[in-house]
Order: sequence, then structure tokens, then C-alpha cells
Amino acid sequence: MGRQVYALLVGINDYPPGVDKLAGCLADVDRFGICLGRHVNDAAALAVEVLKDQEATRANIIARFRSHLGQAGAGDVALFQFCGHGARSASSPEFRTIDTSGKDEGVVCFDSRSPGGHDLADKELAVLVSEVAARQAHMVVLLDCCHSGSGTRHTGATSGLRPRFTQEVRVERPLETYLDGHYARMLDRGEPMSIPTGRRALLAACDRGELALESADRGGVFTSALVDVLNESGGALSYADLFERCRAAVRTRVRNQTPQMEPLDGFDTSGGFLGREVGPRSHRYTVAFERGAWRANGGAFDGIPSAPEAEVGFMVYRQGGAGEFLGTATARSVGAQQSELQMSFPGEQGTRYSASVNCLPAAPLAVGFVGDAGFRRAIQTAFDQDRFLQVVLTDDGAAAPYVITADSDNVTLRQPDRSWPLCRLPRHAFEPPRKPSKLLSTLQHISQWERALSLQNPQTGLDGSRLDFAYAELLDNGGEQMHTDEKMTLHIEKVATEVRQARAVLKVRNRTGQTLHVLLLALTDCFGITVLRNDPIESGDRWMTLTGGRPGDFLNSAPGVDDCVLNFKLIVATLRIDDFVLAQADLVIGAEPTEPSVARALNSIKPQRKLREDIDWFTRSSCIRVVRQ
Repeated sequence: MGRQVYALLVGINDYPPGVDKLAGCLADVDRFGICLGRHVNDAAALAVEVLKDQEATRANIIARFRSHLGQAGAGDVALFQFCGHGARSASSPEFRTIDTSGKDEGVVCFDSRSPGGHDLADKELAVLVSEVAARQAHMVVLLDCCHSGSGTRHTGATSGLRPRFTQEVRVERPLETYLDGHYARMLDRGEPMSIPTGRRALLAACDRGELALESADRGGVFTSALVDVLNESGGALSYADLFERCRAAVRTRVRNQTPQMEPLDGFDTSGGFLGREVGPRSHRYTVAFERGAWRANGGAFDGIPSAPEAEVGFMVYRQGGAGEFLGTATARSVGAQQSELQMSFPGEQGTRYSASVNCLPAAPLAVGFVGDAGFRRAIQTAFDQDRFLQVVLTDDGAAAPYVITADSDNVTLRQPDRSWPLCRLPRHAFEPPRKPSKLLSTLQHISQWERALSLQNPQTGLDGSRLDFAYAELLDNGGEQMHTDEKMTLHIEKVATEVRQARAVLKVRNRTGQTLHVLLLALTDCFGITVLRNDPIESGDRWMTLTGGRPGDFLNSAPGVDDCVLNFKLIVATLRIDDFVLAQADLVIGAEPTEPSVARALNSIKPQRKLREDIDWFTRSSCIRVVRQ
């Protein structure tokens, strides 16, 4: 693969007295270690360290994380796997400004519950990951443990499965005990409380409020599914495809365990697992029989129209191999992230299928055209041949937000209010059998950004007026002034070459009476969509800082630009949202763009009428114009 792979695999079955013993964690570590050997072509490029049972103390895990994974440099892969107990603990009160739950989600080390011991908290893992990611390593974290200490959802006992959780720690943890005083030193330096970030992908066995299940013979349900999918596919999968197939496999075995993937800091989920080359693009959706019905892992957030009058059809294929076409399906109902299907053929309930949409009445992106009629037909033909592109050409170039101009030499895509082109191709690039992939991928990128910007759900049953979303302006006297207007202009004083810095502090307060999940997106002027936060927020009067708590987080325009617009989109839902379906990198303007870094296109988002997975949602927007004076 041309890169070094450093892996730290941790498994604990034989916990000391006072903590329930487990049965499948050591087998998980062994199976995954063998799986890694199969998918790293050069054995010399794979360096694996394993900690089992009494070796997996808190101090050992931290030390090996830094000494072993810390060797990974630019382009190398660093992978951390933990199989064992997970638990919630009362966090230090100082974290309440950025996490209203007052809880840590952590992994239970061998000695975590010894006198004076602590779990390895999520806030500590974040520091360790950021240290490795700072070296430009490709960082992956796999956690097969429970994220919650609640035992009320132990639904797997009847199928011979047991959960990987232990008792919650209810005593608040002192701040100085977090990773050798990392956060205490932060406050001593006068810095606002913030959790460090680093580019990485986290694949977790379950949601925060669920249990990760295991059996003595097959190990963890999540790890078993992950290894099976990698072995069946040969490993040439994107992270998005790997995760979706793995989640479908888990849900065909257990009901209330939903694996989660959380990319951070622009981790590209369209890239290959462990940085491998990705095979041919698979069909977009996975279909599996879950909770008494056939379901596709795509819904309104993915661009599937949810209005009752919208007729959405799917083409269904066998997974793997040549992907044999098996039949069609229609959407009986469309939820936020899943669709219930009516299959045209009797599928096998234990089998997963691939699917793509073949009938989607999407609202296309309108693009103006200026040029001769003959060449207009050539461009429209190229658009029609791309089944994922939803673009319509209009002859009103003056009114359209994007315009394609064709002259005798070039075809140029631009915005009327921008001087530089978004894309330019020589005219001969449209001559058969050539395909103008640069133009098509650029328009796909832009259309996803536009639909994310306008994302809304006017049919929500939630009271959006009880959710406060504000930009917090820091005043000279140390206080804050909350701005809740959807649009505002921020004037930044410019004296000679010195520009006054304005903190980018966005806050939210939940007064709805129920716990909600908030996803904050930043939409850049280069058509990128960045996930800034994706966390639950408890109901109460306390404001939670979403972004802007770290040093260097400022609202500034680019050098030489004295007037720019920053768009933020807050999605509020009753359940956690898969953020990787929305994120995408900045469009590379003036160069050959890569495929958009998302697993699925947004396509058209329409008002949601019927939700079958019991999720409701709404959005709030903040558009901040930054003007240097």
C-alpha cells in the first residue's frame, strides 16, 4: 500500500472482581488482527501491538497509544481498537459549558474500577487522537463497547447475547484527573474549556443510549459484522460503504443496536478503508429486512422525497460479484434516514441487497446557458447520462445563480457575482466518446451544497421556538451579547494592517422539555460542508457552546477579502443524525476536482410527512456577514 499501518488492539474479558467478566473480546481482537493481515498487502508494513486482560491497564493503554500509534507520520495509518466494557460516568462540572449531559462516555480499562481508578473517558481519547492526527496520520478508532451504563435495553438475552456494559460512576470526577491534568492546565492558562479535535473516523458499536452485544461463540456483534463485511468484499470499500454494510449486518441480527460512524475534521468517508484504493462505486443504498419490514438506509436527509404524493422507485441488486439485478421496489414511506420498501420479489430476510433510485422526482438545480442551440443539446445529453445528477438548463442566464457559457473554444461554469470561473473545459471535451466529468462532478458538488443550505422540515411536530440558537458576541467588559437573528452583519475594525479579531462563538439552549440532538454545519463559500458538532443536548436553561471555544476560532474573511458571508446550519432532531451523509470538502476551484467526499448526494429535500423510525427534526440557520472596516 506504500504506507505503514500501526494498530493497537485492546481486548478485556477477565475483569477483576466487581466488574462483570466478558466472553468475546479476546476473540474479537484475534479475528480483527487476522483480518488486518489479509488487507495489508505488505506484511512488513503492518505493525500490531495487542493488550489483553491484565495488560490493558489505563496507564498501559495511554502509553502504548502515544508510543506505538504516535509513530505514524504523514500518510501512515493509525488504528485503535477497543473491545470490552463501556460505561458512563459523571464528568467534571467544568465541562458543562460544552456538554450539558454532565456525563463522560468512556472505555473501562482493566484497573478502571480499582480504588482511585478512572475509565478512559471520551474527552481523554480526544486528546490522544488529536496528538496522532497532528502528525497528518490517517486515524481510525473502532470501539466495540457500550456507550451507556443504562441496562434498561437488554433485549438480546433471549437470543443468547449479552451487553458489554458495567455500572455507571455517579461521583463527579475531578478535572485534574483527566489525562495527567490536560484540561486543568488549559483553564490555568486562561483558555476557554474545549475538547481538541483531530482528523479521524470513529466507528462505534452502538449509539450512546444503547448496548453493544456479544456472544461467547461469535464475539461482539459489531466486530463480527465488520470482519465479515471486510472479508466478503475483499476490503476495497470506502468507509461509508463499509459502515453502511456493517450496520445493516448488525441490524439483521439484533434489533436495538445501531452502529455509529463519526468522521471529524474533514475525514473523507468516501476514501478507502485503511487508505486503500476503492473498488467500483457500489449502488447507493443497502436494503435489509429490519423490524418486520424491508428498509433502505436512505431517507429525507439523503435527498429522497418524503411527500406522500412522491413516487420513489428503487432498482434492487445482489450484493457482491457482478451485482445481479433482482427486481424493483417502491417506497411505502420515507423517514429522515430510512425508507420502508415494498419489494416486487420475495427477498430472503437474512440477506442484504444493494439498491439505487430509478424514479426520483427531484427538484433540479437550475443552471443558465449562454451559447448555440446545438451545443446546448450536447451538454444536456451529458447531464442526462449521469443518473445521479439533478440539473436542468435554462435559457435565462441573467436570472440563474449559476451560468454555463459556451464559446468557440471553452465551456465555462461561473456565478454571475464572481469574477473567477468555477469550472472551465475545452469545447472538445464534450465530443463523443468523451465525458465532461469535471463539469459533472463540480455541478454535483454545488447542488449538494445548495440543498443543504435550504434544508428544512416545515411539517415538524417539535416546537422550534423553544430551541434558542445564537451567535454570542464577546464584549470588551468580558460579557456576552446574544444575537438570535437569522441574518446579521458583523463589522470588524481594521486599523492600518491590524484587524480586530472576532470570536466565532455559536451557542444553543434547549427549553423543549426533552433531550434533543443537534448537528451544526458550516457551509463555506467554496461549497464545502463541515461538521462542527454532533451531540445531544439536555433540556434546561443552560447554554451549550457549539463552536468557538478553542483558541484561534475567529470569524474572519480570507486575506484581501473585506466582505464575506458565513453560513451555519443547525439541524435539531429527536435522534442522532448520520453527519457523514451531509459533509463534503471544499470544491477545488481552478483545478480538477475530486469526487465529492460524501457517501450519498442530498438531491431534493422536501417536507417530511411520515416518519417510520420515530425521528422528528427541524433546522435553524445563521447567516453572518463579516465586513472589514
